[in-house]
Amino acid sequence: MDMNPLRFLRKLLIGPERYKWDKEYAAGRWDYLHGPAQADRYQALVDFVDLYLHGTRTLLEIGCGEGILQERIPPGAYTLFLGIDISHVAIRRASRHKDPITDYHAADMETYEPPGKFAMIIFNEVLYYSPDHLSLVSRFLPYLETNGHLLVSLNETPKSLDIIRDLEKIVSLVDQKRTVHERGAWHCKVYSPKPPGT
Repeated sequence: MDMNPLRFLRKLLIGPERYKWDKEYAAGRWDYLHGPAQADRYQALVDFVDLYLHGTRTLLEIGCGEGILQERIPPGAYTLFLGIDISHVAIRRASRHKDPITDYHAADMETYEPPGKFAMIIFNEVLYYSPDHLSLVSRFLPYLETNGHLLVSLNETPKSLDIIRDLEKIVSLVDQKRTVHERGAWHCKVYSPKPPGT
């Protein structure tokens, strides 16, 4: 048990969930995401952004971390990028990429209300952390533009395969790619909302 009174007070003030993520980012727990094991997965996401980003070319990334995905998207690919993450530590690091069309905000995906509609909403390795992934995704569907797409990345585990099966009850699979590395396999999938009544 952490007996440091200042740490305990900070955890109490900012909430245990944000405290956990801030602590992990500050300790370097997620630094491996910058490494070569993740390169193919990120490239699959970037390729899908290039292929399926239409309309106003606006992107919302849920669980953006330190901005690794946005950093890999070629200049000119989007007209607006907004990334959110619960960790203020991660958002401070991501904010080095901010410019007139790129912005980052610290926010909890479970309660966040986007400022408008987006051509693509990305759930980048975050759906495992939601207590109700179907409700989470359903809540964001109205923020997709007409003909917009969801882009989902999940590490291959029994839980993530269950998430995928659940997702495909409410959205339609458009495209997919599975990448493999010595650390494991990842599923990158593009979805569109199912027509009403289906």
